[in-house]
This record gives sequence, structure tokens and C-alpha cells, in this order.
Amino acid sequence: MAINSLDAIDIIFGGVLPIMQNTKKPNGSVYKVQRPINSVKEDIVVTGLALNRDTGFQNGVLNVNIHVQNLSITSGGITDNSQPNISRIKELTAIIETLIGDIYGDYYSYEIDQDNLFIEEKSSYNNIRVTFRALNQPD
Repeated sequence: MAINSLDAIDIIFGGVLPIMQNTKKPNGSVYKVQRPINSVKEDIVVTGLALNRDTGFQNGVLNVNIHVQNLSITSGGITDNSQPNISRIKELTAIIETLIGDIYGDYYSYEIDQDNLFIEEKSSYNNIRVTFRALNQPD
């Protein structure tokens, strides 16, 4: 039986969730698919791009996005919120990488493929791309 992308998200989500027990946990929460609109918290979002339905082995890509508010820097009476909080993003990324590094389950595996920083107006996020593989199970 093939698993679907929502099953894969559940598996990665389960791997990420223990971050909330860490002393350096985010001040927000961990979500599936998307974070709440207008969140100003440090949130982690697990979402999927695609998971094929081939017989035998399935391959797919999932994302773990680590959202952190940008720094607020005032200079000359002007406040700039465009600078990413690199040190905090690095700290949360390191924790996530220890939780979801190379994982091998009974019928699936996943590994971190790459990461990329995206800078937005008020917050930024590090996108960790995860390669997910599953062995189709008999019905």
C-alpha cells in the first residue's frame, strides 16, 4: 500500500515535535502544512511538495520551515525590521537537524537534502528540504 504525502508529513512532524521539549525551543509552535496567518512567533512548519505513487519505492520531497522574527534595529530614529535573526535561525536549525538527520524506519527513510534562507519583510525562515523514501507495503 502506498503512503500519501499527508502520511509523510505526519512522519516528519513526529520527528520534529520533540523540539518543544528542548530548553531552546521556539516561542511559537510546530504546525503541519502552514502557520497561522500573521504569526509573530518562532514557528516550525512541516509541509510536502510531492510524493510519487510508483510501485516499489516512493520518493518525495518535504519541507521543514523554521520561521523567526527579524531583528528590530533603530538607527537615526528609523526602525529597520528587515535584518534576519541569523543566530536564532542557526540555533533552531541545529536542533532540527539533530532530530531529523538521517532517519531509517521499518518501511521509510528520510534525510536532509539542502537548506536555504528566505528573507521576508518582518520575518525570515530557513527552509530545510528533506528527501523522503518509502517502500510500498502490501495491503
